[in-house]
Amino acid sequence: MGNTGICDVYKTMEIQNMIKKRGVTRLCHMTEVDNLLSILENHTGILANDYLSEDFCHRNDMDRLDGKTDYISTSIQYPNVWYYNYKKNLGDWCVIFIDVAICRRENTLFCPVNAATGRGAYLGAGVNSLRHSFGDNVKGRLRPKNMLTCCPTDDQAEVMIFKQIPISYITGIAFETMEGIDQFIDIAQERKIEWPPLYLAPILFSTSLSKNIRAGVMPEEVKVEEESALWQKDQCL
Repeated sequence: MGNTGICDVYKTMEIQNMIKKRGVTRLCHMTEVDNLLSILENHTGILANDYLSEDFCHRNDMDRLDGKTDYISTSIQYPNVWYYNYKKNLGDWCVIFIDVAICRRENTLFCPVNAATGRGAYLGAGVNSLRHSFGDNVKGRLRPKNMLTCCPTDDQAEVMIFKQIPISYITGIAFETMEGIDQFIDIAQERKIEWPPLYLAPILFSTSLSKNIRAGVMPEEVKVEEESALWQKDQCL
């Protein structure tokens, strides 16, 4: 292995160690349920806007002030509820949980604030960019002493994943209501779509999530004991 290869491995290990130190177990991506069904049915995984087909249901963010239309926006550990609060009237939404191991990709970008801030000016690669997301003061946003260690200081901090998040990295899906879960299962079964573990977690769709996280209160998530055979057998992992 050449020096470049050794450096790449070291950088990857630094990011992995930082994630482990903070207790981060996942990334989150919010999307409409129609999009979720397409993601699972077509086995494409999550695709960045530049790689979506013309007939894809809905593009989450048409403005993309960060300029990174070839990247997928995700958040650390919990969803960006402020984004959802802005978009929620446009359809039924869900939160896709993503294996945090995807952060080790070489072209992953980190942003301690919303990536649109300064039109992407705060995006960066490497462990230092990730570390900035957990700073005591992030652009005037102070980190409370009791805040959950796995959460970034700014609620809207982002991890940007290049091009695609394969379906094998999807570890679960959270819904706001049991009715939403039932509707999803009915459609998925009718269309013979496999799905990962499902969770009922209304708090993930409420701006009160921010208050809980900053007070050190772990948000409640209830696993729904109905999974498709594909994920039960771990065939996709």
